[in-house]
Amino acid sequence: LDLRNKIIGWNETVERVVGAPAGTLSRSAMPMMDFVHTDDQDRVRAAVESAVQGRRQLDAEFRFIRPGTEGALWVAAKGNVMRDADDTPLRIVGTLMDVSARKQTEQELRREALLFESLNDGVIFLDLQGGVVDWNTSAERLFGYSKGEVLGRPWSEVLRLSEHNLQATVLAALK
Repeated sequence: LDLRNKIIGWNETVERVVGAPAGTLSRSAMPMMDFVHTDDQDRVRAAVESAVQGRRQLDAEFRFIRPGTEGALWVAAKGNVMRDADDTPLRIVGTLMDVSARKQTEQELRREALLFESLNDGVIFLDLQGGVVDWNTSAERLFGYSKGEVLGRPWSEVLRLSEHNLQATVLAALK
């Protein structure tokens, strides 16, 4: 990224990473923000400014707009600020990595967490030793304990049920 002119040059490797046809990106320099999704531009500008002013590595994730194609893919940009002998920032040199699969997984996990918390049934997850590892808001209402109060504690201590009583309770609920 040329910091004076705010234009960016790519190489053939970036073309492969983002799925752009050969020569599409590597043959010309274009304004950087042409590649950044509109909703991400303020955050990317702030990350560049922070790297330049704060003397730290550029670290930004954003949706990359691929020229000539529909849609965008998520990328992670990491780079170092190169300075001249007078300590004037000249450019940022770095790497770009496709993180679309990770972003999709994160979105799916958020959706599943929202679903878990919105269930009307009290759901309790236990580890192999019988310790509570998660518990939704319905379980909080049913049993009167917050999630923070029960995490890591044995289920039998939290629910005050013996294994025999738990089995009888479950069987009665199934009838």
